[in-house]
Amino acid sequence: MNFFNLFLILIHPIYISTVELISDKDEGILKIKIFRDDLEDGLRIFHSNSISINTQNKLLNNHQLVEQYLKSKLKIIIDEDEIKFLDPRFNLYNDIVEINYRFDSKNSLKSIIILNKILLEVYNVQKNVVFIKNNGSNRFYTFSDKDFEKKFIY
Repeated sequence: MNFFNLFLILIHPIYISTVELISDKDEGILKIKIFRDDLEDGLRIFHSNSISINTQNKLLNNHQLVEQYLKSKLKIIIDEDEIKFLDPRFNLYNDIVEINYRFDSKNSLKSIIILNKILLEVYNVQKNVVFIKNNGSNRFYTFSDKDFEKKFIY
């Protein structure tokens, strides 16, 4: 790799979020990770107001605004029922916001539909990677501005 390519990689930002959906028996876990500054951009557009979440205290103080944004951009439907995000936990690790939810799950899932539009209104190069762990089966999918809905059949 030459110096110019290395320079481009170092100055070009990465726009990515991850969602990990873990379904095992009767309880599920949803883990969302997003770069803090990107999430602040999404919050600013969504709420028409600048919202700072650059410390753990600010993140906790603004958690309802973050939740409103995420619930409008991420829908997960398991066997024709939209899951309810329960017991949120918000953490800031360096420049990564991690949000963990619990949801009620079923022993045997037949289908999962995911609609993931996180930050797609902010960055046209945004990628949202979803990892699904369902009773020993692992799958993943990358969502983008032209491909933001996917159905998984089990």
